[in-house]
Amino acid sequence: MKTKKAFMLIIVILLIPILVACGVEKDIDDEPDLNESALRKTILYFVNDDGFVVPVMKQIPWEEGIGKAALNNLVGTEANIASLSANGLKTVIPDGVKFELKITDKNAVLNIVNLPKLSDAKSEKALIESVVNTLCEFPTIETVSLRFDGMKVARLENGTAVSDKMSRLLLNVENEEVSVSANTTKAEYVTIYFPNNSFAQQIPINRRVEKKNFENTLMEMIKGVESSSLKNCFPEGTSVLSASIEDGVCKVDFSEEFGSLSETSGGAVEALYNSIYLTAMQFEEVKELKLYVDGEAFITDSFTVSAPMYPNIFK
Repeated sequence: MKTKKAFMLIIVILLIPILVACGVEKDIDDEPDLNESALRKTILYFVNDDGFVVPVMKQIPWEEGIGKAALNNLVGTEANIASLSANGLKTVIPDGVKFELKITDKNAVLNIVNLPKLSDAKSEKALIESVVNTLCEFPTIETVSLRFDGMKVARLENGTAVSDKMSRLLLNVENEEVSVSANTTKAEYVTIYFPNNSFAQQIPINRRVEKKNFENTLMEMIKGVESSSLKNCFPEGTSVLSASIEDGVCKVDFSEEFGSLSETSGGAVEALYNSIYLTAMQFEEVKELKLYVDGEAFITDSFTVSAPMYPNIFK
């Protein structure tokens, strides 16, 4: 009898966490990526000085309610503005805004409280993209539903559409009117990374293509970008001879024009390596990048080749 009671007690103890978790709405409690100082590596989305929305890895202190803690980094407090401006970044949410966050079945319901009217639709779009994509970086969140002072709205005051249950949104889409729609993510787009003029940041640009594959994306990358705030580091006349990703190794063979890149300075070579690597990662996991010029290995002594773990890092 005592053995039976002891067995039943063990079963009850094992079931308690399951019973408590069922049906409970809560903030993010995923396994933290911590370092020795109990900091979590967290991807946040900011606007840079040129107006692009950019992903940035920042280590933030682990705490209960880590989702709201991450979003608080996007708010224009005096401390946030000071630290961001040193990194060429800006906040997207006015000071005084508060967040209420609940997560059920991988859908985050975020109530944004006290949001004033923003200056224009572009600012509204940047806010939505930054908030939604920051939350979707957490493995416990797949979609985000926004509320404003507890209300569900179809559009913000400057006309920006607000869809329900938004998944990760495309950033810096070329040739698109200012709007945010769930349909955007269904189009055939590729993400191409370009460095900014100082080579300090990698900016994701989304461009529509007829056929989405790595080689076509590289050819689009060589075409460059319309914005004068971003760099096209490819030497003029460069073409792609072959491109492949296999067993974590990305190999790209360029035409002979690419060889003149080794003569450049100022960070262009390293920036281009990082841009190609980050662009390739949307197709498969890449652990190593090997570049060739007309079949011969492209070797440069200007920097040590290493795979970038994140597009941008908060310093």
